[in-house]
Amino acid sequence: MACKQEPQPPCPPPIAGAEISYDYLVIGGGSGGLASARRAAELGARAAVVERHKLGGTCVNVGCVPKKVMWNTAVHFEFMHDHVDYGFQSCEGKFNWRVIKEKRDAYVSRLNTIYQNNLTKSHIDIIHGHAAFTCDPQPTVEVNGKKIHRSSHPDRHRRRALGSSGEPDPRCQPRNNQ
Repeated sequence: MACKQEPQPPCPPPIAGAEISYDYLVIGGGSGGLASARRAAELGARAAVVERHKLGGTCVNVGCVPKKVMWNTAVHFEFMHDHVDYGFQSCEGKFNWRVIKEKRDAYVSRLNTIYQNNLTKSHIDIIHGHAAFTCDPQPTVEVNGKKIHRSSHPDRHRRRALGSSGEPDPRCQPRNNQ
């Protein structure tokens, strides 16, 4: 049984003068993508990272790191709860959610800044926005109305790294030749 494909809407025309090229483009500013961009830059590639939120990815911003801060907060509370079993007579602790939230958010923000500074020191461009693959004949990504192509320089690296939340443009057909 053959699948019938629906006709796809045409690709929008490019915005005049809104094109740029890189040797290495990372979509998603998580730790893996950031490390690969820095390594590519060390090897001489002109690199950029596209991120629509904060640098660091899910783990740093809303996952592992904030969770561990909250876990450690709970561990400290448990120690205070068990203090009598270890000979302490009194440990009247009052907890302030606002304080721990502010300290947790400041810690995450500090990590975001470290990532940004590392990219800047490595001469890697940071592009804020949502990346989408286009239907162009050459591999192209569009961010904020600007098209990003791979470098046309023959001696340059030609790779792209895609973070975990990348989605293909449903208007584009798969290419078997690239």
